[in-house]
Amino acid sequence: GGNLGIFWFDSTLTLPNGTVLFNMDVMFGTAAVGSVTTIEVTDAPVSLQFTQDSSGVSVAVDMVDLVDGEVEITCALPDLEIGGDIQTWRVPTLPVPGVEVTLTGTIMANQTTGLAGTYLFGVPDNANTTVKCFKDTPGNEGLTGSDVLLIKRHVLMIQQLTSPYQYVAADVSGDGNLSLIDYARIQEVALGTKQHITGSLDWRFIPKSYVFPTPDPLSAPIPDSISHMPVDMSYLDDDFVAVRMGDVNGSIMPTFTNDDVDDRSDIFRFRLEDRAFHVGETIEVPFRASDFTERSGYQLTINFDPKAFELDGIVPGVLPDMNSANFGTTRLDEGFLTTLWVTAEPVTVADGEVLFTLKFKVLRSGTSLAPVLNPGSQVTRAEAYNRDGGTMKLDFEFVHPQTGVDAGVFALYQNQPNPFNNSTTIGFRLPESGRAALRIFNASGQLVKTVVGNFEKGYNEVTFRRDEFGTPGVYYYELETPMHSDRKKMILID
Repeated sequence: GGNLGIFWFDSTLTLPNGTVLFNMDVMFGTAAVGSVTTIEVTDAPVSLQFTQDSSGVSVAVDMVDLVDGEVEITCALPDLEIGGDIQTWRVPTLPVPGVEVTLTGTIMANQTTGLAGTYLFGVPDNANTTVKCFKDTPGNEGLTGSDVLLIKRHVLMIQQLTSPYQYVAADVSGDGNLSLIDYARIQEVALGTKQHITGSLDWRFIPKSYVFPTPDPLSAPIPDSISHMPVDMSYLDDDFVAVRMGDVNGSIMPTFTNDDVDDRSDIFRFRLEDRAFHVGETIEVPFRASDFTERSGYQLTINFDPKAFELDGIVPGVLPDMNSANFGTTRLDEGFLTTLWVTAEPVTVADGEVLFTLKFKVLRSGTSLAPVLNPGSQVTRAEAYNRDGGTMKLDFEFVHPQTGVDAGVFALYQNQPNPFNNSTTIGFRLPESGRAALRIFNASGQLVKTVVGNFEKGYNEVTFRRDEFGTPGVYYYELETPMHSDRKKMILID
C-alpha cells in the first residue's frame, strides 16, 4: 500500500466554501479480468470520477462501487478493436508511415502510423465508429513528367489508364473527368513551382473493400472512411489503399529514401556549345537536339551559378506546345531552373535543332560553360522518356563551336497545335532544295489532301484549315522526297 499526503498554507488567502483547491489523478496499472483493487479515501473529496483508458483516451466508466469511504474497482472486460493496414496501390504494395488516422463517434482518438503502416484502436462494445486518414506531403515526391505523359496519352485516347487508382491519382481537379487541367496542375508541382496541387489533397485514402464502378471508376462518389454503426465485434481488416495524388504511375516509395541510384543505360543528351562569357554582356545558350529520336519528353533541374549568371529570358524552339508553363522559376536565386516537357506522340528532332534557348546576364566572366551550367535533380529529378514512356538518364553534351552541326538533314516535325480545331501547321526540314509531297490521310487510309511543290533547303512549313479535313478524329500526314520520307499522326477535335 501507499499514502499520499497533501499540505499547503497561506495565511493571507480567503476562499469561499466549496472551492476546488486541486484535482488529483491516480493511475492504476493493468490487472487480470475479475480482480479487485480496494482504495480507502478519507476526508471525502468534492467529487470522484473514474475513467478507463481506451487507446490513449479516457472514457468514463460505471464499474465503480463506493461504500463507506471505500472504492471498489473491478476490471472491465477487454475492449473490442478496430484496425488495419494502410498501403500503396501499386504491386508490390508498400506500407505508408506518417498517416494521421482519426477515430470519431462514441469515442474520439487519433494516432499516426509508423513504418509498418498500421493502426489499431480499442473501442467499447456497441460504440459507433468512423475512421478517416490524412497525410500531408509538400513538394514533388512521386510526381514526374511520366505522370503528366500518362494523363496526356489517356486524354488523347492514345493509351488508356489501366487501374482505377490511376484514375483517382490523375483526377486532381476532383471533377470526375480527366483533362488537361489535371496534368497542368500536376506539372506545376513536378516543376517545384507549387508545393501542393491546386484544389487537391496530397493523398486520398480509399477503403480497400471498395469496388469501383466500370467502365468509369470516377462515375460514383469514392468513400474516404470506414464506419461501424455500431461495433459488435473486432474489425482488424479495415484496410485503406493510399493514393498519392498526381502519382499516376504509382512510383512513390514512402518507406524508402531516394538515393538517386539509377541503372538505366540509355542517355538523353542536350547538346550545348561551350563558350567564354564576359561580365556585363547578355549571352544566349541554345539547348540543341542530340540523337532526339522518338522521344516522349524530359524533365530536370538546370543548375547555374547564380554568382555568374542571372536568367534574362527563355525562348522556345522546335518542340511542340512548349511555353512558359514548361519552366519553373521560383528558385532562380539559388541557381535552379526547372523544366518539364512531354508529348503524347513521340517526336523526332534533327541533330542540332534548337529545343529551347536560355538568355543569361553575365555577372562574372568565365572561359567555359561546363563548370557553371549542368543538369541536376535538386528540385525536379533529371530523367527523360523514350517512345514507350520508359525512363532514360539525362546529361549535357558540351561541344566546341568549331565542330559544327550538320544542318543538312531531313526532318518532319509534329504539327502545331495538336490536337487542333481551326487550323494547324506542319513544319519540315529539307537537306537541299527540291520537290516534295506532303499528303494527309484519314484513319481509314484514304487520301484527304496533297500538297506538292518545290521547297527551299532548310525549314519549311504548310498550314491547313479545318475545312480541308473531314470529321474529327485521327489523321496521318506523310512527307516524301526522292530520297526521304516520314509519317506522323495528328488529331482533329470539335
